[in-house]
Amino acid sequence: MAAAAPPLPPVQPADAALPCPIASLPEDLWFHISDYVAASLEAEFVVCTARTVQHNPSLPLSPLDSKHDHVLTGVPINGKLYITDVPDLGSASFLGETHAYHNQAPVDGAEPDDDAGADEDTQLAGVMLGRRYRVTDNGSWYSMLHREWGGAADYTRTARFGPRHRFFKEATADKLRLRLSADEVHVLAQRHCHYEIETTQGQTGLPQMIHRLVNRKFQVERLDAVQYLRIPGASATTKSGQLLVLALCKGLKIRTKLRICGVLPLLTRLDVYNPPDDLATMEEPFRLRGQMSYSLNKWLVLAPHKWIAAMQNDAQQALPIPTRHEMQVAADLTRVGDADDQGPRMAPDSTHHLHRDSSYEPPANAPPPQLNVLMPAIAGRAVNVLENTSFRLIAPMMVHAFFTCRNRFVNLTSDESVLGLLARAQNDPIFQEEFSLTGPHVVPAKEGKALKCSKTSQSAEGHFGMTPEMELFGGFAGV
Repeated sequence: MAAAAPPLPPVQPADAALPCPIASLPEDLWFHISDYVAASLEAEFVVCTARTVQHNPSLPLSPLDSKHDHVLTGVPINGKLYITDVPDLGSASFLGETHAYHNQAPVDGAEPDDDAGADEDTQLAGVMLGRRYRVTDNGSWYSMLHREWGGAADYTRTARFGPRHRFFKEATADKLRLRLSADEVHVLAQRHCHYEIETTQGQTGLPQMIHRLVNRKFQVERLDAVQYLRIPGASATTKSGQLLVLALCKGLKIRTKLRICGVLPLLTRLDVYNPPDDLATMEEPFRLRGQMSYSLNKWLVLAPHKWIAAMQNDAQQALPIPTRHEMQVAADLTRVGDADDQGPRMAPDSTHHLHRDSSYEPPANAPPPQLNVLMPAIAGRAVNVLENTSFRLIAPMMVHAFFTCRNRFVNLTSDESVLGLLARAQNDPIFQEEFSLTGPHVVPAKEGKALKCSKTSQSAEGHFGMTPEMELFGGFAGV
């Protein structure tokens, strides 16, 4: 019988006093290493939203609007996306609004623009809001939010349209805001719905309460905090600096130069502001507290484009995962018309390439059936979603990839890595639990707050010297 192999000697920690042999590599080689690591971290991200209160159990992601996809290129670090570029997607490259509508005299920064060649929605906006002016002082990918002396939005200089998500930067501060959408309008309507008010004293005082609810909705929907949602930690300032990619030892760190045009949290829980008045907490004589706390629990999500493409491709059992350019070419061909020449299968004025699906969402507090016929707008709504996507899968994948210290270098460009991560999110309940939005790696986000790394992850990162961060030089533009 062969003798057993001798046991391996125990692993000893390296002597920190000895020189690091890797540090002797030529400097030009380090530049190549830094560029390679930084390039592998940079990826395209789709700007979308997710509602966790809905009738579809898979919680599909929703685009910012039904006709366009909005994509940003950047480097994800510690729960934030450092934006390096906005890909050319035609009219969808701009994530703000382009026109102001009013009937006042022209002002600086807004030029008169007629409706010739404009689509039906734009022409309707002109009828509802006034003459059309092209805003000329917007940012590179966002609109400027100008204020009057009293603090209200100045709509002679600020671009606007109907309720839809677009990014606005305060003209006098580096604060980024998100314009409300139809979802927020829906939340306000449900909070102030007066068709089935619960009461503890019969019909006494009901007409007066209905009048108060109608007036309150009229006042709340005009509040700045409701019209422009806050995004904590977001920035729209162009800066140059260095990205600390990896600390190999105490005296050796890999850095790369980086130029960014903004910062956005990867996961933000959006909040529809509700003033803390007596109606917001009323229990008697009218039970309004539950109604006033109605929420869609909505998130602003910056999801890797390749992950969404993988989900949509996985449903079709097709490989490899198509690139954004390949998907765009296929979508453009589909918009021209199908093979049987039956007309376009996508809206001709759309530019999106990610597959869409429209789902019906009945209201949470429906009016009586006879009113559904008279007022179909409150009987339900069609919600546009990204087909075959799921926030239940995307959320733990993002926590795993971007919010934990030991998973810093998740490959966002490899088909094999993306499909492997997607399979874990689909089939591993332990993975789903550990990397959930309330798991140990993150601080659960309250309404209006961004998801952050937990103190445990932060302390572990500091201990092992693996805290990538932006060391930005100055706060000026045009560098």
